Amino acid sequence: MQLCNECYQCVAQCPHLAICVCRQQDNLCYGKPMIVAHEQPCYLCSDFPCIAACESGALQLEHSGSLNGVAKIDTERCLAFNGLFCRACVNACPLMDEALFINSAGLPQVNPEKCTGCGICENQCSMEQPAIKITFKA
Repeated sequence: MQLCNECYQCVAQCPHLAICVCRQQDNLCYGKPMIVAHEQPCYLCSDFPCIAACESGALQLEHSGSLNGVAKIDTERCLAFNGLFCRACVNACPLMDEALFINSAGLPQVNPEKCTGCGICENQCSMEQPAIKITFKA
């Protein structure tokens, strides 16, 4: 985020319109490009046109495809953790059974080493306020 020069080329190049400009004045990201996963996640384009367009180097792939975020499950809100059958997040994950999987207890679990932070799981969560959210690494 510190390297971003606010050229917005990443916003212009995203074919899925996943990258928008933060307009919340009380947000640390104000004026910067961001992904609001529950509205429109990153679909991990094979050629990452957003990264290619970023001349400042602010957008980079972290550790084998990570977008500098990781999914975190709110176990108090997650339907599966409350005795209901739901696998919406797991079924939506492009790295199903690697980044997000059903553990031996029959519950969804995130592998932070494999999670890309794309936000598809958050976008597909059945809850009105998603029980799985992308948290960004410092």
